[in-house]
Amino acid sequence: TEKITDELGDLLFAVVNVCRFLKVRPEVALSHTNEKFLRRFRFIEEKTLEKGKKLNNMTLIEMDNLWNSAKKLDL
Repeated sequence: TEKITDELGDLLFAVVNVCRFLKVRPEVALSHTNEKFLRRFRFIEEKTLEKGKKLNNMTLIEMDNLWNSAKKLDL
């Protein structure tokens, strides 16, 4: 709804200001996070295929376990 949109906009604005204060470019920080997400998601896809499964048949717990494995590998 509009109220939630406004609140989230305020949150994003605040985060950008923190970035500016810390001399971090927000678009670079977001890009790094997107790349990290993609590496971890690809890991989940690969491990799922190795197990002979499909992502849409996995439980959230199974996916979370693989996500945590990717994090431990610093992907």
